[in-house]
Amino acid sequence: MKQEKKLEVDEDEASDDLLKLYEEMAALQTRLAAAAGRLSRIRKIQARVKEKRSEATRRSL
Repeated sequence: MKQEKKLEVDEDEASDDLLKLYEEMAALQTRLAAAAGRLSRIRKIQARVKEKRSEATRRSL
């Protein structure tokens, strides 16, 4: 009887841990997507700035 109760408690704890990890993983995926989006936007802006700088240099020559 004690072993059954202990196993039940262990199962509940494992289930709670799994749920917490799932929630943390979902939050990390959200942060990852946001960071990837920001990085993509920054790289596009950098490319445009570089292109405009090159264009300005070509015009001045």
